[in-house]
Amino acid sequence: LALMATDQNQIDTETQK
Repeated sequence: LALMATDQNQIDTETQK
């Protein structure tokens, strides 16, 4: 899941929820 490279870290954090 990588919509934006800048938000890649944020997406990863939400996926761990």
